[in-house]
Amino acid sequence: MAYLETKGLEVSFDGFKAVDGLDFSVNQGELRCLIGANGAGKSTTLDIISGKTRQSAGSILLDGVDITDKHEHHRARAGIGRKFQVPSIFSELTVRENLQLAYSKQTSIRHNIFSWPGSAGRERIEEVVELTGLRDRLDTQASFLSHGETQWLEISMLIIQDSKIILMDEPTAGMTIGETQKTAAIFNSLKGHHTLVVVEHDMTFVREIAEIITVLHQGKLLAEGTVGEIEINPRVQEAYLGSGGISHA
Repeated sequence: MAYLETKGLEVSFDGFKAVDGLDFSVNQGELRCLIGANGAGKSTTLDIISGKTRQSAGSILLDGVDITDKHEHHRARAGIGRKFQVPSIFSELTVRENLQLAYSKQTSIRHNIFSWPGSAGRERIEEVVELTGLRDRLDTQASFLSHGETQWLEISMLIIQDSKIILMDEPTAGMTIGETQKTAAIFNSLKGHHTLVVVEHDMTFVREIAEIITVLHQGKLLAEGTVGEIEINPRVQEAYLGSGGISHA
């Protein structure tokens, strides 16, 4: 049984159907990439799954539970983590304080900042910063991080919240080649432990991380398969012939 599944998902904006009858499923521990041209419905699909945007038709199942009518914060508590193109962090706090906030289950920001997590929390923070390469930046104010480090901090916060499924929208946008390569290594290390759905334009990055690729076109599922299968798929080639092929989509 799929861990995340959408059935007949639809949403329209001013008469334009951004997502059109999308049937989409991802297995637990899988890293799935969503690709397609601008306006294909990729980010909107993540918005609907996370609850940011309300679908007009269709259903969403998470681990067999229907979450179609759940609000965004209820979906977050159920284990859906969302990373947007612009990182959502507390820039005036240190890396450590950001991670403390993410780890704590308390709702009071003041309580979280001025209370120190127990040994389990400290160990978890150490594990995550080791994974994302932020150990030497723990006491650095987040506003002084590089672009790549800021992205890794937000990813760290989602990991430390124990998000069961992480939705990422163009995580490598604006990164250097080195930062992109490091991000690929981070994502590959998350496979099997977290379920990831990644919207990405950089096909070099997609080739490094994707197990299965889903291609969207005009709000619909056009094709699915491995990198090799997608690159030779005639439907994909036909849809993106005018834009230089799928590598430029």
